Amino acid sequence: MDENIEMINFMHKNAEMGYLSSLDVLNKIKETDNKIKRDLDLLTSEYKKYMDESKRIIKKSKTSISKNSLFTKVSSKMGIEMELNKDNSDSAIARMLIQGLTMGEVDIESKINNYKETLDKNILTLAEKYKNFQHDFIHTFKEYL
Repeated sequence: MDENIEMINFMHKNAEMGYLSSLDVLNKIKETDNKIKRDLDLLTSEYKKYMDESKRIIKKSKTSISKNSLFTKVSSKMGIEMELNKDNSDSAIARMLIQGLTMGEVDIESKINNYKETLDKNILTLAEKYKNFQHDFIHTFKEYL
């Protein structure tokens, strides 16, 4: 598979899981007075932006979109619900989000390092922006710990 398509598909799957997971958290805490909601809403919007942009690029390339499995989505949703039922404090939510963001940042950085010599400049720039967005939100959520 072309490295550009592989990178964009990876970003799409990662952004989709981030979007769905952050949306699940938002929906679960919508009736609470958690202070983290505003930053979580911003995170959700950013994930959606990257999900839509990667989808646009994939469609333009006339290749198929790799999707997360139903099992992955359901497992994530159940895990979030279990964690929030135990503790829905801002610090617990921040810890959970930081873990997900950190995994995403490490994974995209690894892909960037493996493919930076062969990636199209625009794809590499988008991947770097995606990595930096995750990095920035890790620091945003650390303030809630």
